[in-house]
Amino acid sequence: MQLADRDKNGQELLELQVFHPRREEPTSPSNLALEGYVREVVSHTDRRDLLMRFFGWPNMEAIPGRITGRIADQHEQPRDAVIVAFVNRRPVGYIDVARFSAHPDTAELGMLLRTDMQRRGIGQAMRQETLHVLREEGVSYLEIRIHPDNRKIQNARQKWSQTEELRVVAFRRSIEDGEMSYTLALESQSL
Repeated sequence: MQLADRDKNGQELLELQVFHPRREEPTSPSNLALEGYVREVVSHTDRRDLLMRFFGWPNMEAIPGRITGRIADQHEQPRDAVIVAFVNRRPVGYIDVARFSAHPDTAELGMLLRTDMQRRGIGQAMRQETLHVLREEGVSYLEIRIHPDNRKIQNARQKWSQTEELRVVAFRRSIEDGEMSYTLALESQSL
């Protein structure tokens, strides 16, 4: 999905591309390209943002491979959908979605946006495209786990809930796990 084009005044080009890693072999050309995009985003993201997103210092090389399933992980599964944001054809962020096999109408969502690209509306555009994709695939609920100190995503989650397209239906804070967990209902209305 192309949202804008670079105009004569030099405005940035924002594009979103949807990948479905689980539908393909882990080493397919599409999944290998996706790994490169994720690697690029991770490598250009501030350490503090990475710590908040991954609840600790992540294995930087393993992140892309876990998303596609090329690197097996007992705690992670290949993602059902990944929405990658590109600004001027360079990857700047992604949202990854994994559906729960026991509850196919529920998906877990994770998001990472390069620190230098935040507060430009890119996260909102990724979220809107993600909700569109999830509705098409029959997902009714999102589960989001947030580090208790991650104020950026907490603020974003609050904004999402105020748009009337997402509604908080459950909240659980587990101090032991060091996370806050929200279950959000996707409203059936179109965006």
